[in-house]
Amino acid sequence: MTPEGTIYVGDDVVAEADLINTVTALATNGTEDRIFLRGDTTANYGSVMRVMGMLSAAGFTKIGLITQQQDQ
Repeated sequence: MTPEGTIYVGDDVVAEADLINTVTALATNGTEDRIFLRGDTTANYGSVMRVMGMLSAAGFTKIGLITQQQDQ
């Protein structure tokens, strides 16, 4: 997810309205698949939480957040 709210599944841009259908079509084990959500460091927290909520409401319970460590 980008700071502008653009959602990607893999390298493909996906409209929020199509997110669940897209993820479900790719999930080989249905809602048992682990979903990784990566938000740009400047992405809106509320937008990231909204996407997590959508995935959870669709039955996906194994949702992980990916973070990038800052360069030191």
